[in-house]
Amino acid sequence: MDQIEALIFVQKAVAELNAERQRQGLSMGDLAEVTGMSEADARGYLEGGQMMTLSDLGRFCAALGVSSFEILARAEQAYQETS
Repeated sequence: MDQIEALIFVQKAVAELNAERQRQGLSMGDLAEVTGMSEADARGYLEGGQMMTLSDLGRFCAALGVSSFEILARAEQAYQETS
């Protein structure tokens, strides 16, 4: 996977986090509160302005009650569908 493909995959993972947040009816502020992040930081990660670490991914997943594996599997599926 080259750098561009990796960025596309990260975008898919972020999209899956956002989709899960919306499925659960949580606002960005709600999710930020549960993660202990500021709303600005949460927006930065989930709107693509800031690069997310695996630790950040774990915090969001824990707040949403889904495993990191599940989000990454969904991202992989979405990535495969577009490549």
